[in-house]
Amino acid sequence: MGEKSPTINKLMTHLNIILVLTFFLTSGFYSEFIFDKPTRRVKQVFIHVSDSDWAHHDDISVITNWHVEENGWSDVGYHYFIKKNGEIQKGRDLERMPSSQKGHNHATISICLHGKEKFTKRQFESLRKLCKQIHDSYYGNITFRGHREVTDKKTCPNFNYVSILGLDEHGYMKRGI
Repeated sequence: MGEKSPTINKLMTHLNIILVLTFFLTSGFYSEFIFDKPTRRVKQVFIHVSDSDWAHHDDISVITNWHVEENGWSDVGYHYFIKKNGEIQKGRDLERMPSSQKGHNHATISICLHGKEKFTKRQFESLRKLCKQIHDSYYGNITFRGHREVTDKKTCPNFNYVSILGLDEHGYMKRGI
């Protein structure tokens, strides 16, 4: 049997690329997410962490269980949860006020990343993408804050969200981010 023709080799290469991309796009390693702006008034976005690096806590269903079963709340407190692989999961309906930063929930969106001390590049990429979509939906008229900014009882988020999101001193995303 002879060698494969150059045309067949190119076709096989293209098919391999398509298979790899299909796996990558459907495996949770890439999270294509589109923010759907709520009709309620929103002025701020708060960033949180789950305060756990345990792998079996890496899902919105676990956080929902903590909030509903253990805290007695009606729903999970966060609107979004970002898993270690970067997948963005929806939590509380965006039309509802969050329950995540006591005394500062009105006119906010709440985002939680899974982790305590260990975060991934994919999580930060997804956080940037989601926050950029929110920023653009509000024409830049929205601020981003860490939970620790409104309480002395929390250190969350436990990473430099100001740098990751490219925020200015007032919590607005800088142009070109």
